[in-house]
Formats: sequence, structure tokens, C-alpha cells
Amino acid sequence: MRLSFKNILLLIALIPTISYGRYYKVKEIIAKSDSVLEEKIGHRFFIYCKVDKGSYYEYVNTKKRSFYKPLLKKKSCHLGLKSIYVKYDFSMPYPDYQWYDTIKGSVVIELGVDSMLNLRTEPELNFIPDFVDQNYPCNFISRDSAIAIAQTDSMKSGVTPPYAYVKYFPPKKRWVWVVLRTIWNNEDFNNDKPTKDDMVIVDATNAWILEHKVIPFAPHVN
Repeated sequence: MRLSFKNILLLIALIPTISYGRYYKVKEIIAKSDSVLEEKIGHRFFIYCKVDKGSYYEYVNTKKRSFYKPLLKKKSCHLGLKSIYVKYDFSMPYPDYQWYDTIKGSVVIELGVDSMLNLRTEPELNFIPDFVDQNYPCNFISRDSAIAIAQTDSMKSGVTPPYAYVKYFPPKKRWVWVVLRTIWNNEDFNNDKPTKDDMVIVDATNAWILEHKVIPFAPHVN
């Protein structure tokens, strides 16, 4: 059977799709990611998740080289789609805790591409405290207690009293108090040395000191 010119053109047009998969529209990727996240986190928390502009995807070209592109910049992704990383910002009002009235965090849904979109790795959801997830009273130590514990670990003298804020600490997958004191440098007569902070990280539940180090000074927010 001889192929017509029209059929030949159709085959030529289909070759990239056959070799590198089909085009995926961003809206269908987000829909899939939303579905996966809601199943994992539950509807109660899902409503506080918002897709972040930092979401991106990886694709490979005809030379098998990988490239990364912002997911939300266009309506569809390149052919050769390999991996997708949909980032969500989580922000949930929580007035029951006087030192932290909004639970904040981020979660990434990593999707792989085979014959369909599928979850590649389980999302990290520990930024939601257990007492919020399971509806029991907050079990974090107080700010004053965190500062007192930090001072027992020989905090350096400073220009102001220590202050603290509570946050989720990804390296340890725990909620912590970050206690800071701006250091007074007795030898800096000309005031020309960089200002530093003494920082102590205290486990918010178990009251353990997890880390103590001096860091460059910067305005710190939770």
C-alpha cells in the first residue's frame, strides 16, 4: 500500500510525540497535583494550600539533555517532559496559639511522567504540628522557657536581650524556637566589623538544644 503525501506529513508530525510523549497542559498538571495533595493532606488543610510561582518542570531534548522551566509561565509544557515539581505555600490561621497565630510551611508534589502523571515521592507534611493535625492542646514550650534554655548554653553578651520566634525547622523535621541575640563586640572600637547574632535552636516540644552557632546579622522573621 502506497502512502499518500498527506499521510506522510501526518507521520512526520507525529514522530516527536511518539518519541518524546505528548504535550501536557499546565492546568491538567495542576489538577493532578491538587488531587494528589488533597488525598495526602486532607481537605481540611488542602484549602490553605496555594500553588507557588517557584513550581517548575524538567524535560529532555532530542540530544537527551535536561532543561528546567517554570511551570506557570506558559499554558503547556515542552515535549520530552520528565519530572514536575509543583510547590505549594501553606498558610493556615491558628489563633489558639499566642506565639504563632498562623501555621506556615511549604510542600512539593513531585510528579513523574510515564504513560500518565504519577506521584514520584511522598510529600513532606511535618510542617503541620501534631496538635493541629490531631486537635489537641498545643504542647510547645513557651517563649520565655525557650529563651531561658538557650541562655543556659552560654549565649554571648549582646546589645539587646535575647528574643525568639517559633518555626518549622526542615533539617530536623521538627518545630523549634529560634532564640537570637545580637552580639556586642567589645573590641570593635571603630564599629567597622560585621554585626553578628548568637543563635540557639531549641526543640519546641522536648526543650532540647538542637543547634548553637554564630551567624551574620540579618532581620529575622518567622
